[in-house]
Amino acid sequence: MKSIVVRKGKGYKVKQLVLGHRKELELHYHKFREEHLIIVHGLARIEMGGFSMIMGVGESLDVPVEVVHTIKNLRKENLVIIEVQHGKKLHEGDFVKL
Repeated sequence: MKSIVVRKGKGYKVKQLVLGHRKELELHYHKFREEHLIIVHGLARIEMGGFSMIMGVGESLDVPVEVVHTIKNLRKENLVIIEVQHGKKLHEGDFVKL
């Protein structure tokens, strides 16, 4: 996965995430931050809190604090997601793998 910080400020960070062909993020959660995910290119399977959903371009999802989730690219083309993080602590150490 490729991750680029687009903008950050007090209490928020905006990132562009790019997942290659059939790539998947590890199952994880965050202790201190919420995320808002927006699909801008491709098709994703998102598993969150025991549910699985397919999301495409223009669809978005809120991921609350401490909710287990993962994202998988379902296509040969790159999956591109805009991730808006908000919370008290936005460091990369707040990525708890399961």
